[in-house]
Amino acid sequence: KLFFDYIDGGSFSEETYRRNRDDFSLLQLRQNVLGNYAEPDLATEYLGRRHPLPFMLGPVGFLGLYTRNGEQKAACAADAAGIPFCLSTFSIASLADLRQAT
Repeated sequence: KLFFDYIDGGSFSEETYRRNRDDFSLLQLRQNVLGNYAEPDLATEYLGRRHPLPFMLGPVGFLGLYTRNGEQKAACAADAAGIPFCLSTFSIASLADLRQAT
């Protein structure tokens, strides 16, 4: 239960979690139909570099407890996609482990 609650919830009073959820609910996608999108370009620039996708993998503490070598798997997936990976300060793996994996 402790590990499920850690993933399922937010920290402390979950205020940031609620605000993020509320803000995301205000976003609406505008559908464009029959457009020429044979080769969409999702690349964008952030953190001072150009990346092929407009997001990065955020930190998940204790990821190695949920799946064996969880941090290494996540870092390898991010590396394969060409996007940044942010390691949690509550990581089970070390930076050296991730460098070796990627």
